Amino acid sequence: MAHALEKDSSAITQALARRGFKILFLNSSKGLLLPAIGDERAVDDYYQYLKKYSFRLFLRDVIRFKDGARLSDLVRYCSAATARRYLKLLVQWSLIEQTGRQTYRIMQQGIRSFGDIFEWLVAQVLIREFHCPAVWGIRMKDIGAGGDYDVLSIVEGALLYVEAKSSPPKHVDQREIAAFFDRIEALRPQCSIFLEDTHLRMKDKIAELFKEELCRRASNSRAPLPAVERLTGDTYHISDSIFIINSKPDIVATLGLCISHFLRSRGIRLCSSAIK
Repeated sequence: MAHALEKDSSAITQALARRGFKILFLNSSKGLLLPAIGDERAVDDYYQYLKKYSFRLFLRDVIRFKDGARLSDLVRYCSAATARRYLKLLVQWSLIEQTGRQTYRIMQQGIRSFGDIFEWLVAQVLIREFHCPAVWGIRMKDIGAGGDYDVLSIVEGALLYVEAKSSPPKHVDQREIAAFFDRIEALRPQCSIFLEDTHLRMKDKIAELFKEELCRRASNSRAPLPAVERLTGDTYHISDSIFIINSKPDIVATLGLCISHFLRSRGIRLCSSAIK
């Protein structure tokens, strides 16, 4: 069922106000493909399926063929049987309609990409799995760095910013990493996560882009160069507070690893050993 924390964003808005920022809008439903408002059972079921990587890949293709998708267009990442099951669910949730024998299209107008859905999903994971208030699709005034933030949350009093990337790593370039750092500099959260919705390795490209951007910034500063360190698997961190992750094995696990490491790194240490 919908969580009360979804409605209570006061801790986040107050944290932003204390930093001197004015919110223009947040939690916008524009461009967001969701079951009907009020149908909490459908929203809950939709959320559970969105946590599955295969369903997210499938839904991306549905959106890509928003004016009309055939079953054969939707089997790149799943079997025909699975595609039929997913289509049946989307029809049941009134998100798509059948227009032919094996042709479907999105019923809602203005759905252009999966990005807004992914931001909503990440916020829901923080709310439902970690019991943290969260908002998505935030636009602020006079903050610099564009003023757009994908997901913000409060984790045990600390402001968390998540950059939620739904596009594959090949579409991420140096400018996006630089913009991510610019947003951190403008907002100054205690923790930040760069989340790429992929099961591909982060080491091959994304982690290297972060290293290059840190080197570029360090060349213009006297501050020491922070390291991009591997935490485990495809999870990397910078100074225990900036995390670079993918969605493998799943979003809940990877976000949980970051949150756990961040909190434990700031707890009491009785020796100098690193947090594991």
